[in-house]
Amino acid sequence: MSKPIRVLIVDDSEDDALLLLRQLRSDGYEPDFQRVDTAEAMISALEQQDWDIVLCDFVMPQFSGLEAIRLVKQKGLDTPIIIVSGRIGEETAVESMLAGADDYIMKNNMKRLGAAVARELREAENRRIRREAEERLRTADANFRRVITSSADGIVIVGMDGIIRFMNPAAEALFCRRSTEMEGKPFGFPIGERKEIDIPREDGAKVTAEMRIVETDWEGTPVHLATLRDVTERKKHMLALQESEAKLRLLLDQIPCVSWTTDTKLRFTSSRGTEAAGMKFLPEQVVGMSLADYFKVDDLDFVPYVAHRR
Repeated sequence: MSKPIRVLIVDDSEDDALLLLRQLRSDGYEPDFQRVDTAEAMISALEQQDWDIVLCDFVMPQFSGLEAIRLVKQKGLDTPIIIVSGRIGEETAVESMLAGADDYIMKNNMKRLGAAVARELREAENRRIRREAEERLRTADANFRRVITSSADGIVIVGMDGIIRFMNPAAEALFCRRSTEMEGKPFGFPIGERKEIDIPREDGAKVTAEMRIVETDWEGTPVHLATLRDVTERKKHMLALQESEAKLRLLLDQIPCVSWTTDTKLRFTSSRGTEAAGMKFLPEQVVGMSLADYFKVDDLDFVPYVAHRR
């Protein structure tokens, strides 16, 4: 089955164009073509539709192969161009290739045309696939950078060599330094599992951050992505709570009574107070017992049961 192909023929000779078409059909192609022989006609043809390949004579009365190549390049097209000429010397062939032609064929050796066209179509398709992959990669990188930049957590991109590659605004706030000041400098913290780190700042303050590390790619290079969450206030609150609980335990140990705490299943979680030692169970024996185990009373309306249920 013939392969359809859109061919723009740049040649002043209709007979030579027919020879090109005959060779293409012989090589298994079904060409949809247009022939032009001036710059104006070629510009119009390039604007009207996309072409799979351009087959171009080198010397024409009102046009030239070099001008045709320049027009294709000026349009930013990646359409393959093959120079097909009856008279072209080695110097001219080199000049056309340097200008952007992909191949050249002598009109007296048309048997090369099919293989040359197949090769250039394949190369053009490979370039298209590569461009699309690169564009997807650029889009993914841009989206990744946008997510990182807007993150409320500090994010530092660290190369496998330990050098900072990027810091988002939240990380700049944590370090109290601009990303441009930090990029290219050592990260300074060990890369490993989740941990807390203390970040000294130039103003003398110290920030505690919870750090998590994952490996990813950044601009096509393997890197460490460090996520830093400021836990300074949380640690202050935890320390304050621990101090408060310690004071409460000290107070309960000194008052002349027994104080118990229970969980939601009415099991003792603590037993404190100066009188606890005089009870029938030692404090360490009480912890884990239920009210029913302790009091040995089956009546659900027993006052301690009712009080704890409330």
